[in-house]
Amino acid sequence: MRDAVHSVMIARACERRAQEDVDQGAMWADFMEELYINSRFAFMMACLALESGANALIESSPNISSALYQDFEKLRTISKYELFALLRGKPLDRGDAIYNQVIKVVALRIKFFPL
Repeated sequence: MRDAVHSVMIARACERRAQEDVDQGAMWADFMEELYINSRFAFMMACLALESGANALIESSPNISSALYQDFEKLRTISKYELFALLRGKPLDRGDAIYNQVIKVVALRIKFFPL
């Protein structure tokens, strides 16, 4: 999970750098524009995978009815992971670096790709 979050953050940094080069008309702007598009797509797909994973964990939890799942599905992504961890009796550590990185990744996704 740490590697996935790190990769998402790297993709976002690449996207930002590529867009800066395109905006400045760098001589490799065509290449950078393609990198920008692909980095943005990679970032979006990784974020959606993170959010889909949270939904799958909740949906696969025993004794969760479909009606209750529909209510849980509306929770923030990190809250879904917290709920799953609590159902397993292993609460998440809110001070852990990965916890805070997930919050940053989801915030970036909401900022750049509101659903």
